[in-house]
Amino acid sequence: MASSANHAAESFSNPFQNTFILAESVQELALKKPNDIPQRYIKSEDERPSSTLISSVLTIPVIDMGKLLLPSNNHERQKEMGILFKACIEWGFFQVVNHGIPHSLLDRMRGMVNEFFSRPLEEKKKYAPQAGDSQGYGNMFVIDEDQKLDCGDSMALALMPKKLVKLSMWPTTPSDYRYWAD
Repeated sequence: MASSANHAAESFSNPFQNTFILAESVQELALKKPNDIPQRYIKSEDERPSSTLISSVLTIPVIDMGKLLLPSNNHERQKEMGILFKACIEWGFFQVVNHGIPHSLLDRMRGMVNEFFSRPLEEKKKYAPQAGDSQGYGNMFVIDEDQKLDCGDSMALALMPKKLVKLSMWPTTPSDYRYWAD
């Protein structure tokens, strides 16, 4: 079992590697010209969600991890797998419940993330990704110079497989942020 997991980790490749373009962070843009929204952030009318769409999809999919851990022939597990499949296809994300992670740990992680994002811009910029990289802080996943950008910065870090972990991209403040990489 371990050898197949190791083989999967060794053969992993990021399909977007070397395709990302560096873009200024949203915070950086707001500090430079707070009253000027760059055209790259203004979506055309047909790209914007309509109020009817927004009101009809207020509930994101919820996946019950406890049901996914049931035996494979269990009806509840099969039903939950269908919900998971649909969530991945239609939404691209979902909320997980009954995962077994203590709320105190989640609160601690949220606190560290909030502390990092409240740091001065110059400090966060130390963790900007290199050209073509998918890890770091900033306006991520920009693959085209003409691409319309979302108005938000992110911090993307790999945890698995271990060979993708880049500690140089993990902030040193808060002090225990890098703890999660081990």
